[in-house]
Amino acid sequence: FSLVASMVSNIHEQSQDIAIIRSMGLTRRSVTLVYVFEAFVLVVSSAILGMGVGYVVAWTFSSQRTLFTQLPLAFYFPWPIVVTVIASAIFCACLAAGIPSWKLVQLRITELLRKFA
Repeated sequence: FSLVASMVSNIHEQSQDIAIIRSMGLTRRSVTLVYVFEAFVLVVSSAILGMGVGYVVAWTFSSQRTLFTQLPLAFYFPWPIVVTVIASAIFCACLAAGIPSWKLVQLRITELLRKFA
């Protein structure tokens, strides 16, 4: 929800910029791809950073538990969950940026300049 809200507000705030770059010759598809790639970079970088922090915290807790209990504890990294989370994040990023930007680029350039001025 946060990604959708931020991408929609970001796209609407930049509607005049979209109108200007469209008037310079950028296609509708290219403008949409710019915003999809932006959302993709945001989602993937935050997912990698979150996984890194989570891995360090989980490894620390696991090491502390092993130290206190004196029992061997194998640390398992949940790859299926990580792949599922990243894939769903990428899918949601494409939808969150693709749909609002595609709806916005369907308007004529003059409508973009007038509507969101």
